Amino acid sequence: MLASGAAAIERAWRAGAPAGGVGEFDLIARLDRWSRAGQVRAGQVRAGHVRAGRVSAGRGPGRRGEVVAGIGDDAALLRAPAGWDLVLTCDAQIEGQHFERRWLTPRELGARAAEVNLSDLAAMGALPVAALVSLGVPPDLPLPALRGIYRGLARALAAQGAVIAGGNVSAAEQLILDLTLAGRVERGRALRRSGARPGDLVCVTGHPGRAAAALAGLERPAGGPAAPLPPALRAALVAPRARVAVGRFLVENRLATAAVDQSDGLGGDLARLCEASGAGIVIDAAALPVHRSVRAAARRRGVDPLAWVTGPSDDYELLFTVPRRKIDLALALPPAFGVPVALVGVVVAGRPRVRIWRDGALAPVAAGWDHLRPGR
Repeated sequence: MLASGAAAIERAWRAGAPAGGVGEFDLIARLDRWSRAGQVRAGQVRAGHVRAGRVSAGRGPGRRGEVVAGIGDDAALLRAPAGWDLVLTCDAQIEGQHFERRWLTPRELGARAAEVNLSDLAAMGALPVAALVSLGVPPDLPLPALRGIYRGLARALAAQGAVIAGGNVSAAEQLILDLTLAGRVERGRALRRSGARPGDLVCVTGHPGRAAAALAGLERPAGGPAAPLPPALRAALVAPRARVAVGRFLVENRLATAAVDQSDGLGGDLARLCEASGAGIVIDAAALPVHRSVRAAARRRGVDPLAWVTGPSDDYELLFTVPRRKIDLALALPPAFGVPVALVGVVVAGRPRVRIWRDGALAPVAAGWDHLRPGR
């Protein structure tokens, strides 16, 4: 559930005794308890095998038979089933770089950290298994806030069948939540960026650009606070949802030729897919799914909404290519999962670049977010 307002968010970060008042090992024991409390029961796990639009139940939180040893040993011990490849990813949420406390509650931050990493596994068509968490904790961070982070993190992971299997804690000047996530996918079946071929069609889930519009709305105007964000924009920024079930559908139905998660921007992430596949992509401006909240925000600010839709925006949607003969199955995803899917372009022969067809002409698409050069 999203926080109801700025005052509720502020209270969630301020209440309680500071984490610096307990020792490292006491804190680790608490983190273990909080992560277990945040896990949902096996019957609530949503992830699992997907065939022809049907999701079957997962095996229970963490697919525990694969996590042989977790918190309490020097390292986590995983056992991969025969016939599966391991998939590993990592991503960090760093205060001041990826978030500010005024934007979201501790529980929302924990869940967001999980979804950001789950999105990478979704883009590979993998089933999540276990996570390692490295925490950088400011000594004055209240313990209840830390509990909220861990419960949000554990709950989001457990909803997709994964558990927290270990990690590390250290003091830091700003809050850092760094996650390494392991998953598995049938041997040789992982979705890659390198499989798109000329003639394939390009699809995207959801409504890219909402996170960019939300960030623009959070900018503080001179002399006053930022206006409250519309719920649809705030949800895209602080509570994204990784498309794990969609990734599994693509793998189990041998549907996608290539895939990438949209974490830096539609244009930038498609450019990476082009580079890996050695082909170009042309997207149709008229086919791009522009959410009504993005259109409304663009009107208020006097900007082009497609600048948010195609430019830097961490929406964590899936971008994937499919052969023309399979497009009907790809477009059957919405009834199966409640996730919008739009056909937005085509893979073309030639230079690996992304262009947009708009107003009767082709134009280049803006690059995505670059963490080392944030102006690009």
